[in-house]
Amino acid sequence: MPTTEHYCPGQPVAAHRAGGLPKAQALRVDARCGQPQPLVGVGHGDELEAALGALGLHAPSPVLALVGGASGLDPEVSGRLLALFETLCPWLDRFRATVVDGGTACGVMALMGQARNNSKARFPLLGVAAARTVARPGSDDRGAALDPNHTHILLVPGARWGDESVWISDVAQTIAGGLPSLTLVAGGG
Repeated sequence: MPTTEHYCPGQPVAAHRAGGLPKAQALRVDARCGQPQPLVGVGHGDELEAALGALGLHAPSPVLALVGGASGLDPEVSGRLLALFETLCPWLDRFRATVVDGGTACGVMALMGQARNNSKARFPLLGVAAARTVARPGSDDRGAALDPNHTHILLVPGARWGDESVWISDVAQTIAGGLPSLTLVAGGG
């Protein structure tokens, strides 16, 4: 059973050990801060299925993997992407899909979180982030904040942007099982 601690979305997240949280450790948002947001860290690929299980995500589920720009999106492009994502949300719910992206509170990932929140959608929105690229409490880290509108967070080994890319693909494939999986690239990436 994962260990549970509490944190608030949008606040820095603990991420220790070379690249992630201790094996199968889960954090959960304090209910006073908003929607529960389970977080699990992995150190190796062989922990992936157990980590997804600890998050309560069980295969198979159709998957939309979202990759794209994390910063510097043109405001007009951002507006169009938000409208597109808000249009997609009811369909993602209807097909009981899972969306997998980078999970940070910037760029297309924040837009997907905002769209899910705006449309009151219920599909799982799983952020997969390299552990050493997100801010950690009690440190001077200048890492990115995690998006508070994501329903689940998986921290994976890595210290550079892009270290999560292979993991996003692996997570999407694992969750999809034999069901359809689609990757949407928006705003660079």
